[in-house]
Amino acid sequence: MAARSCVLILVMVLAVVLNTSAQTCQTGLVNTMNQFPDLSTLVQFINEAGLTDRINNTDITDNVTFVAPNNNAFDAFNVTLQQNNLTFANITDKDNNRAGSIILYHVITGVGALDITKTSNGQSLTTMLEGHNLTVSKGANNSVTFIGGANNATLQTASPGEVSVCFSKIYIVNRVLLPNATLASIPIHVSGASTSAITGQWAFALSIALAAALIM
Repeated sequence: MAARSCVLILVMVLAVVLNTSAQTCQTGLVNTMNQFPDLSTLVQFINEAGLTDRINNTDITDNVTFVAPNNNAFDAFNVTLQQNNLTFANITDKDNNRAGSIILYHVITGVGALDITKTSNGQSLTTMLEGHNLTVSKGANNSVTFIGGANNATLQTASPGEVSVCFSKIYIVNRVLLPNATLASIPIHVSGASTSAITGQWAFALSIALAAALIM
């Protein structure tokens, strides 16, 4: 009887959490990006890497901050690809999907919708690409730069520099951040691979269910 009650409580708690998320957030990160013409190449890049559904869902499950390269950033990135005799197709192929890892490197976790004004110079930020972080650098005139493993990206000062999406935040930047010095050394993204532990509302729901089980 106690075990059955515990299962029932777990199901009820998870149902409430999912229902609350559905009611409070009616869009996703990629859906929102698609509303901005200057992020059209990023949206295409995410789609070709097979991460559209995952990034859209990230908004509900993890409460993240997305560093979003604008179209000019991708123009410069395309030059880098050409210099290495590569195209978008070469790095989004399912057997060589380095684009997926590059995208996850732009997703900051563990801080929710990051308020960039409250970050400190030199602060390290965890990304969804395991083992690869970004560092905040603050300069003159309130400029903010994200320091990556191979290059840097500066926050766009022209509007919109930042966009709020339900529980998450998008910051538009001028470069595509790369986690490694060479394209060949960037990890190949494997679809469906886990890159982080259970967080946010799911963890909260499970902790409540566990507590209820212990009480019983």
